[in-house]
Amino acid sequence: MLRIQTHITPLPNRTTQLVSAPQPPATLPATPRNILAAALLAVTGGMLDAIVYILHGHVFATAMTGNTVLLCVSLLAGDTAQALRHFSPLVTFSCGILLGWAILRHLPQPGRAHRVALLFQMIALLVAGAASANFPSPPIVVLVAITASVQIATFQKLDKVTYNTTFITGNFRTLLEAAYDRIFDADKQAANAQLRIIAPVCFGFVIGALLGAFIAPQLHNHSLWLADLVLLTVFLLLNL
Repeated sequence: MLRIQTHITPLPNRTTQLVSAPQPPATLPATPRNILAAALLAVTGGMLDAIVYILHGHVFATAMTGNTVLLCVSLLAGDTAQALRHFSPLVTFSCGILLGWAILRHLPQPGRAHRVALLFQMIALLVAGAASANFPSPPIVVLVAITASVQIATFQKLDKVTYNTTFITGNFRTLLEAAYDRIFDADKQAANAQLRIIAPVCFGFVIGALLGAFIAPQLHNHSLWLADLVLLTVFLLLNL
């Protein structure tokens, strides 16, 4: 009697592959130093949006929701020139997101991607801040928009809490949800962890917007250098 042996090769477990795949190092531990760094990054986010909006044709450098709405309003009004002012930061912002994601993907060492992103931001703002008051707006807006989007892509989470350093909508929602859970939910520990991170980030953004609105008329494009100093402080915090 012949015995037929069969060998079946098991198919790879796709679920296992997905779970075990290395993830980009966009998450930092929620240490007091990293929380302070996130709050300072939010300061720069508020500053950049206020400075660019005031000085460069009421265009947002970081708030793409606002640019999208104003782009549509300008198109319907037949104002092509104003529509282009809002369209260019949208394109640049998209490129910056891809650049930031590429930095995370190709620099898997913890913290290294964040340092590279900060160096890129500081150089871009150093160049933009050197422009005179009568320098054309589009190059300034492009440099600031790509700076903001690289920051968004590379600084995303502290522990399990997702935050954003260049616009406040999602952070404000998280803040209110955590406050609700802190009052009414039994698991107050998780709510406290969220509040500990999100509250300083929201506060930092507001302070940055106020500061940017105050210094922009006085220092014009040179006011971007103050944001550069804040980014340098973050760089030093992450390297201590």
